[in-house]
Amino acid sequence: MKDNRILLMGPPGAGKSNVSETLGAVFTYMLVMEWVEYQTLHSVQEQLLYRHYHRIVEPEDETLEAHFAAEHPGEISPSILRALEKAIAGKRFVFRRISTGEVLRDRIRQGVLPDEEKVRIERGELVSDAYVQRVLEELLVEAHWRNFLLDGYPRNPDQLEHIWTTLEKYDENRRDSGERPLDYVVHVTIEREEAERRLVGRRVCPNQACERASLSYNIYFENFKPRKTGIKSSNGDYETGICDACGTELIRRDDDSPEVFGHRWQQYVAEILPVLNSLYEKYRMRIHDVPAKMPTEVISSHIIYQMGALKSRYVLGK
Repeated sequence: MKDNRILLMGPPGAGKSNVSETLGAVFTYMLVMEWVEYQTLHSVQEQLLYRHYHRIVEPEDETLEAHFAAEHPGEISPSILRALEKAIAGKRFVFRRISTGEVLRDRIRQGVLPDEEKVRIERGELVSDAYVQRVLEELLVEAHWRNFLLDGYPRNPDQLEHIWTTLEKYDENRRDSGERPLDYVVHVTIEREEAERRLVGRRVCPNQACERASLSYNIYFENFKPRKTGIKSSNGDYETGICDACGTELIRRDDDSPEVFGHRWQQYVAEILPVLNSLYEKYRMRIHDVPAKMPTEVISSHIIYQMGALKSRYVLGK
């Protein structure tokens, strides 16, 4: 059984999360439509499933069966709808985004990250290869080693060698058939000055009970500015504002300082760009560039154009 495996790479401040969400939606769509093909539905039923794809990706309160039955009585077999519901409940259409950075930050908040690794991050450094490799393999096991996007890994040539050989060992069928253990490499591009403004200008709400605690503002971009209050942060070194939702004074994360950004950008140039070169020259992987400034609604069309005839290779039941 084959699947799709994607590497998502880019410099600090590139906003890779927007691209990863779009990639997830595109490939989830491929999974759903392949299921439709496998079920050999009639053309009218294929059209209906295509039209209501968004309800398959993000089901609402009402069930799919109730939704289809209400809008298209008698046009779709109840047995097919039950099979589709069962496939969704069994998470058969899940395309997983694996962000090592987010997982590590969660472990810091939960106090489960080893102290030596936490100190490295606070200095603007990356966690050790040995630790992140253990974390990654745990996440890949949870994803059943299929249909995933890696965001934030690999970050240096040694990590690239690790993930390449690990996937080769796991799926010998790919190697025997001459296939690579990875399918796509997507690189989000951005100018250094723009990336720095995005990170250094970022402000977050420290109130964990706030509905916007996981979101961010940016004092340099009009569409993301908080309400300015004329107050300074507790140490008085930069202008801030208050959270629109709860009124708490916003803060800048320690790893969003100009010094940490400069260090992370140097690491990108010194380590991640060589990874991209190695993927292209040694492993013969095509690099698909996506500009960070590209509007979200255009990204999916751009990705499909860049990658050519996308089609999921994960066929349910085969």
